Amino acid sequence: IDSRLGRIDVMTQNPSNAVLCVGNKKGVVSMWAPKSKGPLAKMLCHQQAISSIAIHPHGTLMATSCPDKTVKVWDIRQLAGPVQNFMLRFPAQHLSYSQKGFLAASLGNCVEVF
Repeated sequence: IDSRLGRIDVMTQNPSNAVLCVGNKKGVVSMWAPKSKGPLAKMLCHQQAISSIAIHPHGTLMATSCPDKTVKVWDIRQLAGPVQNFMLRFPAQHLSYSQKGFLAASLGNCVEVF
């Protein structure tokens, strides 16, 4: 897939439907099906580069982070505004959902769980 987004630094797969979520340096997350020639959807999630993306195990929520210390949680069935915003002490480098749906964010040598 040629995303025509330049270098891809952030990517994860939705476990419920195999859609790839790709973040770029402009704060946009685009969603790609394995056989699609173009993105299924594009969302402006942040005003800065996307640093991490995580998809909830049920495949309905997506969490994104950027260097401005924010984490946003989106309902990807509606593609509207974020359903939750978190302001962290430090920028989150990585996000991950647990099997029970808890969101973990790594902040340097610390981990915060929501």
